[in-house]
Amino acid sequence: MFLFIAGLAALAFGFYNAKNIRVWAGAAAEIKAKHDVFAKEKDVESKFDASGGKKMEELKKELAGFSTDLDSIVRETQTARQEIDELGGSMATKAVRAEIDEYYQQSGDQAKNVASMVKFMRELFEVAMIFDRIKADTTLEEIQKMIGEAKIKSENVDFEILPTEIKDTGVDLKKSLDNYLEVLDQYAAGKIDNINQLNSNYDDFSQKQNDFWSARKKLAIYANMEKLNLLGNKIDNDLLILEKVQFSLK
Repeated sequence: MFLFIAGLAALAFGFYNAKNIRVWAGAAAEIKAKHDVFAKEKDVESKFDASGGKKMEELKKELAGFSTDLDSIVRETQTARQEIDELGGSMATKAVRAEIDEYYQQSGDQAKNVASMVKFMRELFEVAMIFDRIKADTTLEEIQKMIGEAKIKSENVDFEILPTEIKDTGVDLKKSLDNYLEVLDQYAAGKIDNINQLNSNYDDFSQKQNDFWSARKKLAIYANMEKLNLLGNKIDNDLLILEKVQFSLK
């Protein structure tokens, strides 16, 4: 008799637990649909790739927009992880919960990496924008002041914020910028009169810029977008399966 009652209790629990699993899966699917960070990261990546070669002022505005978008994505991944965590869930949902958490953690880490690169580029452009003020009637003294201002601002360009994958090219670019500003300062002051030396330093700086821009492809967001897409699709499928569970003792 006791075994019969215990069997009925297990049966009732199995149906009740399955209902809770279905409710959890539905709620988790809604959270993932609401926080579609993959599409947003893909959009930023596409626009970022298309930003090369644009005019200085236009690029400066775009970089500011990227920073805002990426910061928003990072916050959204944190919100999504918190919302999934607050759902709780039974043992049957444990594996999918871990997948969702990994999905949003990777998305957030990738957004942070791209954001650090964008911040570094914005700092560089703050230096370059100083020389946009040069006009046909700008005096040598005014140019020398601009060079001094650029050297001071260049000190704030921090390559330490860059992800490991592109830090070396960032270091090279920063050093090349400093070298060019130093030679430019000496040339403007009349300490050197060899224009070839100035041009050589500028050419090196331009090449280092190109190297840094090319190195962005080493960022995880470029290598992992397909993997992240596959993980997102797997999560969607796993949630669909859980939404159809009719009986579970886990």
